[in-house]
Amino acid sequence: MEKSDTKGGYSMASLSEVVDRKEFIARAEACLDQDPALAVDLALERLRIYPDDVEAKIVLGIGWYRKGEKAPALDVLRGLSEDMIRWSPAFSILSELCRDLGLDEEAERATRIYMSMNPESPEAIAELEDRLRRESRTYPEPGP
Repeated sequence: MEKSDTKGGYSMASLSEVVDRKEFIARAEACLDQDPALAVDLALERLRIYPDDVEAKIVLGIGWYRKGEKAPALDVLRGLSEDMIRWSPAFSILSELCRDLGLDEEAERATRIYMSMNPESPEAIAELEDRLRRESRTYPEPGP
């Protein structure tokens, strides 16, 4: 992969490397293993064009971490985790939708994701209580 330009002594990614989402992901994933600094450049350039791009933020966080820049990596990855929690109701709706369509396995998977992101939600607590009731019937306590 070519580094196209220099700015302040740092290589800059070319626009063509970051505009197409699939191309960006493929190049960035390769760079994360071989050249984390270039992966960071690619991610920063993509974020300049698409400020809310999730994949670019993931690449940026991982790239900074692999470069040893832990503080900025922590900031980016914390922000992503907060975003994911905020987006988690989509998994609850996905679960309902899948159940309505008879896609029970996918519904269960979406429910588990939602509950893992929201362990103190009423749904998660009810599921845990239900599971504990089922398990207590399956494994009764030994008598005297």
